[in-house]
Amino acid sequence: ILPPIIRHVAVGQLSEKLGSACTLETVRFNPFTLRLTAANLRIPLPDGEECFSLERFEVRLSPAGIYRLAPVLSDLKLTRPHLEISLRKDGGISLTELGRAPKDTSPEESKIQQIQAADTAEKEWNLFGIMLTDLEITGGSVHFRDAIRETEHTVAKLGFYVPFTSTLKR
Repeated sequence: ILPPIIRHVAVGQLSEKLGSACTLETVRFNPFTLRLTAANLRIPLPDGEECFSLERFEVRLSPAGIYRLAPVLSDLKLTRPHLEISLRKDGGISLTELGRAPKDTSPEESKIQQIQAADTAEKEWNLFGIMLTDLEITGGSVHFRDAIRETEHTVAKLGFYVPFTSTLKR
């Protein structure tokens, strides 16, 4: 019962917040190990251009969060994340289109929405601390297209491991 709900909420929230038709193929949850696995996440730009994809996402919720009174995530693995970035001829960067107000709003409404979004984002960053252990990224890639200089750059086989990171206050 939980995986379809997680999938539906994740796709709905990502699509709404980013203003893009995001997709997530499968979600699995093992209640005995508290491991969540998601496969084939796609986040296109609002115009449909490819922006971000992720073949596999795995994370385990650690019971250590009970005594720390904060979420403790462990064994976070991102497999084959891919990011497409474009510098357009007008000087704009493709990633800035995500989360923008729809084009049918007036400039004043758009400005108000940006201020409200910034205020909300600042409040959300201060919600709670989180601890993350064993973050691993494998097979990642970044592709950058520069339409002004008519050149492309690619970083392939990107991978790294972070044993521990936290936003918890001491």
